[in-house]
Amino acid sequence: MRSTSQGQQVTLYEFQLPDATEEQLLQEAQRKYLEIIQHTREVSWEEPGELLVNPRRKVLLSGDLGSYAQEYFVDSVTRRIRTDGGFTQEVRAKNKAPSQEEPQ
Repeated sequence: MRSTSQGQQVTLYEFQLPDATEEQLLQEAQRKYLEIIQHTREVSWEEPGELLVNPRRKVLLSGDLGSYAQEYFVDSVTRRIRTDGGFTQEVRAKNKAPSQEEPQ
């Protein structure tokens, strides 16, 4: 995973196709991209605050959620304490494991 100049996280995938032409490589890259994004899910929710959920944990969403009912890797947790809302947190998670960081 690598950060862009705008601070966004980008996952890099590498595929090898020996003896392929540039056009064949482009077509295969587009096919793989569509295959990957078809199965990637990113979810977020707000809930009462607690300290067990953090970016080193996995969570399981279950219930009547269709294809969203599965295991997710927590990406970020933003906690808030408000006088009008108490202790809450927003959790963002993805259904794929974070890639190892590339050396800087």
